[in-house]
Amino acid sequence: MIFRVRPADLPDDSAAILALAASAEAVDGVGALNEESRLAIQRGAGDSVVRVAEGDSDETIVGVLVDAEGDGAACDLVTHPEHRRRGVATALLAAEGENVERYGVWAHGDFESARALAEALGLERVRDLWQMSREVSPEETFDVELPGGFVARPFDGSDDQARAWL
Repeated sequence: MIFRVRPADLPDDSAAILALAASAEAVDGVGALNEESRLAIQRGAGDSVVRVAEGDSDETIVGVLVDAEGDGAACDLVTHPEHRRRGVATALLAAEGENVERYGVWAHGDFESARALAEALGLERVRDLWQMSREVSPEETFDVELPGGFVARPFDGSDDQARAWL
């Protein structure tokens, strides 16, 4: 298969890249890009986003590699679900050349395709991230004894609270 790999034209490619990520999330049930990567795409950090198209057309983006910090420390890589197992991810990583060895690889899900790619690259799992949650109703109360001088209150989303939290 022939792939056209090049830096993304941001913001022109932003909508297509975010749509690709949404397609992957719809199929996988987990976000394909972390928040930092989505923000990099939205703000037009073009030097750190590489896109790939398949075949002769350069219009349909089938994969993307996002190095949100632009430092080669970590990246997000996503392939459109209809184009997986065709070498898209391999083409993106090959375009990075020797730089790919610097990346910390993060899989946003324990999928067969991610495990196969990692194995082909000689990578091994070094940790798992577990996100556990449960539904909480507004009627539930939590009796927690806090140290003197501390008060627990809900975050109201106001700018004042956001600035104080940051």
